[in-house]
This record gives sequence, structure tokens and C-alpha cells, in this order.
Amino acid sequence: MIRLNRLIIQLGTVLFLAVVPGCTNEFGANPRPFVCVPPPIGQNILGTWQYVSTFGIENYDVTMPKRRGQLTFRADGTLDDPNELFESELYGRRVIAKTYNPKVNYKSDVYTGYTFEVYQIMSSIRKQTVLFILIKNECDHVQLALFDIQDNAINVKLSR
Repeated sequence: MIRLNRLIIQLGTVLFLAVVPGCTNEFGANPRPFVCVPPPIGQNILGTWQYVSTFGIENYDVTMPKRRGQLTFRADGTLDDPNELFESELYGRRVIAKTYNPKVNYKSDVYTGYTFEVYQIMSSIRKQTVLFILIKNECDHVQLALFDIQDNAINVKLSR
């Protein structure tokens, strides 16, 4: 009888160990929620993002509509902008390349810190720089505010 009880207990233990891992995997092997710690912006920005911009705020007398689209940031500093968040023609000249630098040390009378810069290149000697301040750097969300606009009213929100 004692042997039978031990056998039942051992079989119960084996059955319990065989069933519980299946339940654990079904509901997640790690019961703690996943917390993403974003890498520095230079690494996090790499890849393809969907964007919504708030260009066109009425109180700045700008009539451009909000823009939506996709941007791809490459490790070599180049930028794919098929929906033209950054125009492909400036001052009557065609933009031949768009590049970026995610962390530029910037200093002026009104701001000292890092900026995220996008460059629209028209020729080897002519380019336009668009300065942004990094507002948010999360794993799947990045927010950039156009530099020198009051209250960060004009910004670009990126999401994966």
C-alpha cells in the first residue's frame, strides 16, 4: 500500500511537471511584463517608421496640411523619404540626397544641447538643414520638435 501511494505521488508529480510547462508557455514563459529600454537615438532611429507631422498649425500662418507617410533611416546616414516629408525641391533646385545626423552638439543664445538634424542636399556646396529637438525616444515611438518654434508646436511623430 505504501508503495502504491509513493507510485501515485510520483506519477502525480510527473504529470504535474508535464502539464504546468505547457500552461506556462501558453500564457507566456515569463509572467513579468516586457519592458523595453530604448537604445540611444542614433541606434533606435534606424529602420522604417510611419510618421504624422503637425506642420500647418494655424497660429503660425502656415497653410501646409498635416503630413503622413513613411521614413527609413539607414546606418550610413542616408534617409529614404518617399512621401516627401522633406521637400524634393527647394528654391527651384532639385534635392539630390537627404541625410541625417541624430546627435549634433548645438549651441546658441537660446539653446544648448543636442539636435537631430536632417539635411536636404541640392549640390556639393548647397544644402538646407532642418533642426529638431528630440522630445521622446521610446522603443516604438520617437517625437521630434522643429527647433526654434515656440512650445514645440510643429513636430514629427514616428512610430513603428
